[in-house]
Amino acid sequence: MNKITMVHQSRLVHRTLAAVVASGLFAAAGAVSASAESAVPDWGGTTPPPPPAAGANERYQQTNLVANVGGLGAAVVDPKLVDPWDIARSTSSPWWVADRATGVATLYDGAGKKTALTVTIPHGSPTGQIFNGTSDFALTPGHPATFLFTSLTGAITGWNSGTTAVQKVAPS
Repeated sequence: MNKITMVHQSRLVHRTLAAVVASGLFAAAGAVSASAESAVPDWGGTTPPPPPAAGANERYQQTNLVANVGGLGAAVVDPKLVDPWDIARSTSSPWWVADRATGVATLYDGAGKKTALTVTIPHGSPTGQIFNGTSDFALTPGHPATFLFTSLTGAITGWNSGTTAVQKVAPS
């Protein structure tokens, strides 16, 4: 059984995954009360120690860099950034964002400024992408894809130059 640890009402709770799933199913069927205290039984045992306090290097700060409409606190407005599903980059490239609703991958620098390159994804709706730093997945002999994309249609495409990715696996 997988064990999970969670914090509930400022108390550390340690349970098995099966107990949490079962209590969720029973709660949905109305078999247990809505109280979290009674939804998961206390099976005893020692209470694990609380997690260590997060250090300064273990925290994240959200900064809204780009939005598709104004008024969201983002520094940059890009109307083509609609329904982004994924983000990827290499160690030296800008950030690639898969814009599912507009069928493109848009590139942004670290400050959110759009670069000149926008890549069209054949069959649109890119839902996933990854940097390919290997010599595998050749688009043409000796020229591997630098970035790979998947789409809602099941197509798999790759890019290594130009403004349109190359389809390698047809939609399903």
